[in-house]
Amino acid sequence: MVPFWWENQNVTAWAYLTADSAKDDPPVYMLDPETGTLENVGAGPWLQAAESMTTFLLQMTVFRAMTLAHGTYGGWGWPESAEVKEIADRFTALPLGSWRWPAPPTTWYGGADTLVMTVGAASGRQELWITCQSRKAFMRHRSLIREWQWWMPPDLLNDPRV
Repeated sequence: MVPFWWENQNVTAWAYLTADSAKDDPPVYMLDPETGTLENVGAGPWLQAAESMTTFLLQMTVFRAMTLAHGTYGGWGWPESAEVKEIADRFTALPLGSWRWPAPPTTWYGGADTLVMTVGAASGRQELWITCQSRKAFMRHRSLIREWQWWMPPDLLNDPRV
């Protein structure tokens, strides 16, 4: 394995097979965060994370934009099942392929000023991540999460305008 990307809290890493080094667009694998360790990355176990490097890089770009973009409004938390069903009505599913991080399966959605990611339905407790370009957009969609865990900017939910 040739690791090339590490999760920012050192929970997992992504790599491609050494045998695939000559391929134009090799599949990408993720170190299993449940059983693998970064101290012994070579031992694995590794799970296929994306069908190609191009797909992985596109997914990671969207993920990083959602979680690190300055000047945006949003966060993540645990929705009720009714809110998860409402996402398909409000947003367009994005063809970004399968994504295993932070928990499979992840489905991506987008709108004119909003990105949404549903995470981990298979684990029993689904997460919902929302990033909006404006405070106004965030106000329209904040009801999708009843139990917020993190948001940006940090004072967003305490702001009387929200």
